[in-house]
Amino acid sequence: MLYLKYLIRFTEDENYRILSDSLAEGECRKAFEAAHTLKGVCGNLSVKGMEILLKEQVEYLRSGDIEKAKLMMPELKNAYEQVVSVLERMKNSKF
Repeated sequence: MLYLKYLIRFTEDENYRILSDSLAEGECRKAFEAAHTLKGVCGNLSVKGMEILLKEQVEYLRSGDIEKAKLMMPELKNAYEQVVSVLERMKNSKF
């Protein structure tokens, strides 16, 4: 039950929004911090698809390559929306 509690809370985490906004604003350091934190959250919750994408994106941001990090956002957005969709359905059910 503890795992499910934290998994459902994933939808409340602000790091995806911060990452997206920071990339749009060209703030590489802030984007790195959000991506790195989100990667850790995904790893802890076994959200492997996003974790794999974020590992790559974190390395781009670590090296200062914000353009390559931005190019990953459509795929990351798709993965994020899929995870949130499943979690919202779980939250709305009486599992």
